Amino acid sequence: MTRLSRTPLSRALTLSITLLLGLAITSTAVTLLRQASVQLWYEQSVAEAEQVSAELSYRVWREREPLMAALTLYTGSEEVTQNELTEATQLFQQSTQARHSPNIAFVTQSAAGEWITQQSSSNLDLLPVSGQSINEAALLYTVNRALAQPNQVIIGPLFAQRQRSYGSMAVTTQNAGQAGILLMVVDFTALMQEVTAALLTSNNTLRVLHPTSGDFNHSTTAPLPTQLDASHSVQIDMGEYVWELAWEFDADSGLMPDQRLSYAVGVAGLIITVLLTITLYNLLQQQYRVQQKVEEKTIALRELFERLNDAQNTLMKQEKLASLGSLVAGIAHELNTPVGNALLAATTLNDRSEIIVKQLAESTLKRSDLEQFLVGNTDTAKIIEQNIRRAADLITSFKKVSVDQTSERRREFGLSTMVDEVLTTLHPKLKTSSHHVRVNIPDNLIMDSFPGPLGQVLTNLIINSLEHGFEGRSGGTIDIVATAPDAEQVQITYRDDGVGIPAPFHGKVFDPFFTTRLGKGGSGLGMHIVHNIVVGLLGGQITLMSPASGSGVCFEIHLPLKAPVVVETEPAV
Repeated sequence: MTRLSRTPLSRALTLSITLLLGLAITSTAVTLLRQASVQLWYEQSVAEAEQVSAELSYRVWREREPLMAALTLYTGSEEVTQNELTEATQLFQQSTQARHSPNIAFVTQSAAGEWITQQSSSNLDLLPVSGQSINEAALLYTVNRALAQPNQVIIGPLFAQRQRSYGSMAVTTQNAGQAGILLMVVDFTALMQEVTAALLTSNNTLRVLHPTSGDFNHSTTAPLPTQLDASHSVQIDMGEYVWELAWEFDADSGLMPDQRLSYAVGVAGLIITVLLTITLYNLLQQQYRVQQKVEEKTIALRELFERLNDAQNTLMKQEKLASLGSLVAGIAHELNTPVGNALLAATTLNDRSEIIVKQLAESTLKRSDLEQFLVGNTDTAKIIEQNIRRAADLITSFKKVSVDQTSERRREFGLSTMVDEVLTTLHPKLKTSSHHVRVNIPDNLIMDSFPGPLGQVLTNLIINSLEHGFEGRSGGTIDIVATAPDAEQVQITYRDDGVGIPAPFHGKVFDPFFTTRLGKGGSGLGMHIVHNIVVGLLGGQITLMSPASGSGVCFEIHLPLKAPVVVETEPAV
């Protein structure tokens, strides 16, 4: 392509491609701008609809205020008369500057089951004067629902009468010891007119649908003058019912931006595209050459990373096997004493038995010899039993630790018991030193986790203290403390009073291959393995803390009492 760019044909071809690309970009920019304009108009319309819907919901709920004021009147008075109810509603209207007087009545149920008006502050036919019964089905429903739910304000269904929409609210109360219902009728049409006149702009219309009214529209907004362009639905919770507010939007509302902006953007985009396309040819060639070099370097780095990862995994496996081998050697050394004692006692018992058998055969066996033999046998048997039990306990502890460490088997276990088993396997190392371990763990700390990996974490920490923290020192102390800050996790604090870790190395403790004993037997993977086990398999966190005394090390391990489920994945190819 570099050679062809020197010919007239190649230049003409480049110019043609540039113009076509400019036209495509211009068309795309204009289209996107128009789409953005439509989207902006729709979002503005929806925002207005949400605002009006929220205000309408608030206004309906606020209509409870005169009802609650009347309820306070009835609750605080021994008997409320017709005049007192009328005066109270008028006073409420004056104090709140409401546009209309509340329509409230106190109704009671007759022996025949009819609801009769006792006092009424309304001049509506829906709430008749004292002594007359209520016939509107929607009001009767609201009253019966309030009767079924005492002391709760019930918002009843919307209903239409004489081309106006009404709602109702009711709550139970008493008047002069007589149980009844305070019933209020809300002029929903007037309420809608107030809300829409204050907040609703032109070219948006609203249909208020109630579950009990079918498709009847309780709104007073005029229909759209032109064709519907978009719609939106809002659900508002009104207690007993969920109302649907169905919005319809008209794009001819003046919110659409001037189309001259689209033309200006198109012209500017075409000019910019032409200028950029002139240099695109050479840039693509340079990019191709750079990309080739980057891909070659990437392949080489990926191969190097895979080799390093394989080497790291191999060293981690060797570290685990070395730890397990140390446990095996230690337990074998620990078993020598009880097994040797049992063998010596058994040999002694066998020699004494042969002497008794010989005396018995020669008829020279005395009673005193037999009694001495039996007494000696009892002592010898106790020695054999004690040493065999000691060996069995050591083998049991070793089996639990070794099986858990090699298989990563999950089970329920007591944390205190698991720590004791780990210390048992490390007893040979601890016994040959003057250092000692103090454990403070409640017996009731039960975990559902992986005891083997957790034991390996503690083993690595203890061995690090013995080999690094207490190097050249005697009388070191290790503290292992566990607490349960809540019902879902445990905090294990590991602390020693050794030489500690220099402050510049604190941020590198868990890095792979970092060690202060390079060339002296340290692989630099011990603490990296600890971190991987705690964070990965056990689902916890481990943090190197600054010791309060200024010396030694302190690790805080936070673990869930129930380890996360381990999902096995296929190795990456």
